[in-house]
Amino acid sequence: MADWANEVGATTRTLTRLFRSETGISFIQWREQVRIVSAILGLSTGERVSQVAEELGYASQGAFTVMFKRVTGKSPREYLNDLSRSQIKLSCMEE
Repeated sequence: MADWANEVGATTRTLTRLFRSETGISFIQWREQVRIVSAILGLSTGERVSQVAEELGYASQGAFTVMFKRVTGKSPREYLNDLSRSQIKLSCMEE
């Protein structure tokens, strides 16, 4: 946010307020949601948790897992297991 503020000639505080007023959420919440979506996409295509964590800039797999569980309520592995079960149920319903 500081880099963007500097680039557009505004203060970080001004951009932070504008971001919240335009999106309804804080920049930190938005960034976290983007990371979760990216993580789910990576994990669902078979990437290892450690690989996804590294790609998203986390210092460790543990730090990533803590954030993932705080946001989704489940560990990455639990989330993927539930996603797989949901997909199986949907495919059975289509048949």
